[in-house]
Amino acid sequence: MNRVKSAVVVLELSAGLLIGLGINGNSAEAKTSGITPTAIRGTFYRYAGSHQWDKLQITTHTATISGRNYGKGFKITSTSKSSSHRLAYEYGSTYQGRKYFMLQAKLKNVAASAFPEEGMSLTKRKIGHHTYKVIRGYQGGYGFDFIKGHKVSKDYTHRADNY
Repeated sequence: MNRVKSAVVVLELSAGLLIGLGINGNSAEAKTSGITPTAIRGTFYRYAGSHQWDKLQITTHTATISGRNYGKGFKITSTSKSSSHRLAYEYGSTYQGRKYFMLQAKLKNVAASAFPEEGMSLTKRKIGHHTYKVIRGYQGGYGFDFIKGHKVSKDYTHRADNY
């Protein structure tokens, strides 16, 4: 009889410990906010050809993408009334050292936005002898890199089979 009681106590303590540590079915759920983390803030450039660059600028409450491939630009803010122009940052996961996120996580129709449909990741890329912080956008099975603070005269696009 004492063994049964001790086994029940051990199971209850284990369950309480697991719940206290956040190891349950809801721990993988991502949270959405209108504020971008400092790690992804800044101005990023992507070569668009003919000595022109696309620009991705991310601040605390806004994100703007502009350039040759985006016309006069597309801006999202955390206070926008329109859902297609509302900033809703959502952190997805980390895979192979890349942090995956969305800037418009609550958007129902992804075609209404100029931002990459399949999300973005924060990673690093070595170009020449330097390592640069890169935001990699995913759309239509391809990944393309926006390089932080530098206008590099090469477009880094690749097939994104395994992201």
